[in-house]
Amino acid sequence: MNEEQNQVLEWNKSMSVGNELLDNQHKQLLKQIGVLKFALLSGDAVERLREIGEFLENYIKQHLSEEEKYMLEYNYPGYENHKKIHDWARQKFAELLARFFNENEDKMQLAKDVERYLHDWWINHITVEDKKYADYINKLKVGQKNTNNTENE
Repeated sequence: MNEEQNQVLEWNKSMSVGNELLDNQHKQLLKQIGVLKFALLSGDAVERLREIGEFLENYIKQHLSEEEKYMLEYNYPGYENHKKIHDWARQKFAELLARFFNENEDKMQLAKDVERYLHDWWINHITVEDKKYADYINKLKVGQKNTNNTENE
């Protein structure tokens, strides 16, 4: 792991997308990234790989679908592009999963690759791409509140 990947990623309010369910799912992912980082540093990564893989399989299916549904609910104009990014993530995960079941695969290298993938996903997707829909939807919600307030006056 390089120095940037060694850093512990911690949740803070600036990472919120303004949706409690999605934020909680993001927090769970962040926790799993931390578990995998620690396992790599302690030499326990290969043993933890199955558990992390199972978490990721559920996360990929559930979270990305929930996020897409949320974007559609608010007619997010960047939905199609965001969904393409999610589709890429689904494909990348499928490739990592296939490597897990390959007997000849170096499982320690796979654990490092999974950690790198998750770390990069967090840095590039959640803190950048997800913030785009979050900002859009939060502006809509503020506009709706302002409209409701003026109607009630």
